[in-house]
Amino acid sequence: DVDWVIQFDPPTTVVQFVHRCGRTARLGRLGNALLMLLPNEEAYVNFLLNSQKVPLKEMIAVDASKIENIVPTVRELATSDKGVYDRSKQAFVSYVQAYAKHECSLLLRLKELDLCGVAEGAFALVHLPRMPELRNRDKSKFNQENQTVNAESIPYKDKSLAKKKQMEKDDPTLKIKKRVKTVAFSIQKENKLRKRLKRLRREQAENERIAGAEDAVAETEKHIDEIANEYSKLKRQRRLQRFNKIQKIKKKNSELELSENEQLSDME
Repeated sequence: DVDWVIQFDPPTTVVQFVHRCGRTARLGRLGNALLMLLPNEEAYVNFLLNSQKVPLKEMIAVDASKIENIVPTVRELATSDKGVYDRSKQAFVSYVQAYAKHECSLLLRLKELDLCGVAEGAFALVHLPRMPELRNRDKSKFNQENQTVNAESIPYKDKSLAKKKQMEKDDPTLKIKKRVKTVAFSIQKENKLRKRLKRLRREQAENERIAGAEDAVAETEKHIDEIANEYSKLKRQRRLQRFNKIQKIKKKNSELELSENEQLSDME
């Protein structure tokens, strides 16, 4: 039983949004789905209404004073364990890249997203990673109280991971090999995502076209019926050809058998 579906961000596709919301309120039960949006993302609400016929109701704002601020707690974990520190930065980089490649990139614009605010408030980063998306951003107000923390001095609590990192530090060639492999994988992943994005945009345009024109739906159904009829005719032709081929083989075998019998009769 799922009572609530909470989505921290708009999913990559609107189809995923509808699918996730469908996880609740099943079999006659009541359910709720919550989507968190920033002020610059409110255009996504109208997009859902127009493309998927899904209306959203704005939730009454929650009193921020009643919400426990867990950012300092998470940041304290990151400053005491290098594993948490690394994973939080990796998660932030993945989040930014996914946001930039969103299906609705025209509505959800990366340049309008407060990346430093997201890094500090949502991922509790101690330091910002080096990435092109942060190149021209104002980073002066980011986490000023922890700027003196030295990342190299943070220990790994996972002993196996600490040993692996120490080996990479002692032997730079291991890190170079790993870096080359990572770059190759990222290029491959980028190509796959680009192809997928093109396909999703084509599907989105098609859905919008069909949603805005009932004639297009009827035309599509007609086209499907024509293809189904053509396929049925093709199957009947193949069955008929197979039947005729079998009959020819039987006839030929009968003629050969008759010829052999006649030859035997002549010999007698």
